[in-house]
Order: sequence, then structure tokens, then C-alpha cells
Amino acid sequence: MANLLRNGTYDAHFLNPIAAHVTQLTQENPTRWEVPAYRSGGYPFDEFKFIGQPDKDGNLKGFNPLSGILDAFGHSPEAATKFFNDPVTTYNPDGSVKSTGGQNTYFKLFTDSGNNSVLVDMNYPLRPLEGGPADPNNVGPLGHALEAAATGRAWDDTEGKCPPHTAEMSSVMQQVVGRFGNGDGPSLLHGGVFSGLNGSVGNMTANYIADIENSLEGPGAKERTPGVAPAPGVATEFAQKDVQRLLLAVGRDTDAYASIATAQQAYQTAQIQQVMARPELHKDLGMSIENVTKPGGIVTGLITSAMSDEIFHNHAVSDQEVNDAIDAKKDIAKTVWDYTGGVAAEKIPKVGGLINDQVDEIMTNVANSYHVDTTNQAADDAGTKVATSVTGSQQAVVDAVKSAGRDAGLDPNYLSELARQGSASLDAGCNTGHRLFQQQQAAAAAKE
Repeated sequence: MANLLRNGTYDAHFLNPIAAHVTQLTQENPTRWEVPAYRSGGYPFDEFKFIGQPDKDGNLKGFNPLSGILDAFGHSPEAATKFFNDPVTTYNPDGSVKSTGGQNTYFKLFTDSGNNSVLVDMNYPLRPLEGGPADPNNVGPLGHALEAAATGRAWDDTEGKCPPHTAEMSSVMQQVVGRFGNGDGPSLLHGGVFSGLNGSVGNMTANYIADIENSLEGPGAKERTPGVAPAPGVATEFAQKDVQRLLLAVGRDTDAYASIATAQQAYQTAQIQQVMARPELHKDLGMSIENVTKPGGIVTGLITSAMSDEIFHNHAVSDQEVNDAIDAKKDIAKTVWDYTGGVAAEKIPKVGGLINDQVDEIMTNVANSYHVDTTNQAADDAGTKVATSVTGSQQAVVDAVKSAGRDAGLDPNYLSELARQGSASLDAGCNTGHRLFQQQQAAAAAKE
């Protein structure tokens, strides 16, 4: 059944009782699924090899049925959200209901980093299994399930509309940020047992970029900028320190870095367009531009500093890997632009035609501003990469201010002043992000 579930889309009424029962059976004994393979006179295991998933070496893994169930959640967003939020029904071994209304601790269970993980797996060819940490082949499906639960969209759907965040979706994202932005969480993502979650965490962070930026800004973010659409759906609050640590961790992963970078730039572009489209709402237009650019600058500073460290100091990532990842994420830029206010900007008569015509160009420029070129640069030139990305982001601010401002009929000289003000504000935010990175590095060195 696990492989049938892996490839389908299901409603919660069908999927969640199965998932809950299998989860509880696995929690009781994480190694129980190896029993048929070793039982004397048991099942002819060779005939069941097809249920596994090949790893990079061609060996079959993924025999733990939770792997297939988590993949099913990755394609069944409503069921996934309910699974990680709703009160728990517990089952007897025969599937009959034992109790209802229990506390939901499934997220904590699935992200346990110990040696008795429910995501342990067995292998074919067979070898003894005595428990262990989460297996990479099961961590990926967990990421897919969490991504669907937090965003309301199947993890591999790159074209469907993102629904507004509900309180239940928001709760999943709060759990993700709290777990991987605190304690041992960042180390589990960066080279740890849950490193396979980076791509999904990056996509979730991109989807929540408005709330991420608001959390980085602090209390002031609750005072909305006039004319700028708030985060879609329920506003989600995260602990500022958790967000900082999470971004510094996932910023080292090319896929996550690319998702967050393009999302940040697209969100910032949509905000600037909304501000410039309704200048009459702003007593101080320059201040409004600053308000929407500085938080984005902090995001840029955090993730760019982390990625630069991977490129120059850890020699873990190449220019080409970063650039290919960025180019592959243009769909995220367009989705985020639509999702966080771009559509609203399109509907404003002053802006409509111009923005509709330039969306593809805007998204291409968003990607290009984060491209890396470290040819002939020394290992101590990480600061050059940071400066280059900041310059690209500043140019994106200048372009957004001038293009939207021209369509609003504002004086070109005034637009130049506003563009310069927005560029400086983003630079200040980037410096804050870079300083936070340096503080973390110093703290880590002090512990060694």
C-alpha cells in the first residue's frame, strides 16, 4: 500500500487514519518493518524488492511504509496540514480506535534526531537493522509532507496558485522555524541528519517571505505601510533569533538559497510597485520605500553571507551550482510576486499595462542580481561576493522604483532621490545581516 500511496492524491478522511496507525505502530517499534525479511520461514523477501526506492548507489531503500505515506502527504496538502495539527486519534494494533482527542506531537516525533527514529530504514541487499537516526531516503518525503502542510500546495506543483495561509498551515511553519532555527536545529540542516530538508525548508521560507521579513524587522513591522498588501491569509509570527539562525543555516544550501533569494527580491519588487502606484497614501514616500527595503536587505545579508562562506571558505559550492539553482527558481519569483501583491499592482490602473508587460523581465533581473562570479578571486574574497550581491539587489530596487514611479507620473528627479534612498536602506539591511553572520561565526569559534 505504501507505494500506491506514494504516487497519489488523497483526502484526509482516507489517508490520515492510515498514516496515524502506521506512525503509531512504527513509534512503538521502529524496526518492526524488517521482521518479514529475517523471520525463519517468513515471506520470500526477494519478491517484495519492488516496494523499495533506489538510492544513488542503486541499492533499494524506502521500505519503511512511512516513506510512501509522507510522499502521499506531499501531494495531499489538506490531509498533510490536518495530520500535523489536528487532535490525534490512537489505534489498537488491529486498527480499531483506542482513543480520540490526543495531543498532536507528530512533528516532534518525525524530526527527532536520536537513534530511535521512526524514519529509520532497512536496505536491500539486506543487512541487520538495530534502529538508528532518520534515513535520508525518508527525510526527503518528510520535507515534501511539511512543505505541502505549510503552504497548502503540493510540493512539486510549480504552477498552481498558493492559497492564503490558514492558522493550521501557519502552525506547521512555526514548528519548522522553531525546530530548525533553535538549539541543534541549524546543525541538523547543515550537514546533519536532516540536511535533506533544506530544499523544502527553502521553499516554505519563500512562501512565508512576508512573515519572515516582518519577524526580522521586529515590532515595527506590525505598523503597516499604507497601500502595501499584508501577508496573504493569517499573519505568522516567528521568533526573530530563530529566523536569523534558520536563514544562516539554509543559506548554505544552493537550492534553499536560490528559493529564498528570488522570493525576497520578488516580494520587495511587489511592495515597491504598490507604494509607487499610490503615492497619495504616503506622507513621506521615501520613508515608505525604506520600510519595504530594509527587511529585505537583512534577508539578503544573512543568506548571502552564509553562501559566500560555503563558496570561499568551505569550498563546498561552485559558482555554477549557485547560478543554475537561481535560474531554476524563476517560477518561485513569479509565484511570490503574484502571491504577495503583484496581482494587486496589476489591478491599479496607473500601473497595470507597464507591470503586465515587464513581469518576465523583472523576474529575470531578480535572478540575475544573485548570480555569482568568483573567477580569479582568492579565498579571502568572500566579502566581494557579499558586496556584489548587495549591488545587484540595490540595482533591483532602483529599477523597481523608477519603472513604477514613471508610470505613476512622478518627477524623474524625485524618482532618482527615492531610488537612492531605497538603495541605501537595502544596503543598511544587508550590513545588519552580515553583522549577524559574523556574530554567529565568532560565537561558534569561541565554543571550539
